[in-house]
Amino acid sequence: MFYFVSGAVRSGKGEWAERMAIELSPNSVRLYLATARAADPEMRRRVALHQASRSERGFCTLERERDLAPVASRIPEGATVLLECLGTWVANEMFDPAPTPGGEAEPAALVADRVLEAVHVLLRRAQNLLIVSNDLFSDGVLYDAATEEYLRALGGLHVVLAREADHAVECVCGLARFAR
Repeated sequence: MFYFVSGAVRSGKGEWAERMAIELSPNSVRLYLATARAADPEMRRRVALHQASRSERGFCTLERERDLAPVASRIPEGATVLLECLGTWVANEMFDPAPTPGGEAEPAALVADRVLEAVHVLLRRAQNLLIVSNDLFSDGVLYDAATEEYLRALGGLHVVLAREADHAVECVCGLARFAR
């Protein structure tokens, strides 16, 4: 089963995805694939709290900021995988560290293709895959060219993944709305 879960910051999407992962895997391996970078003390504190909470719920946590394809191919077959967050993963791939010799962001289309390939590996390996991502294009702000390219790439991934998913879910105020 493949769920694509989106929502605004603090919309309850991560909590909803965790509950669904538990429901889908009462007796199988649960892997939480976290893409956030713990770059400062506050983020390290938040990561530690999340890890403790997830381990109490039966998740093994794997922290991986980028280059998920090698990890995806080692996921135990039949596992339930919760990947959070797609937006962070794409940003890490594009911007940090700057992969080009001139220090520019990697072209978004190449990043999107690489991310999609890794997602397809996860889909082949996992019995259940839940991918969590953030809402896009609702703030009405104009950004610099690199950020706009990132948003277009992530938006394109949202369209593809929502179409491929068995269930596309939007969380609002902790409530899940299913597209299908």
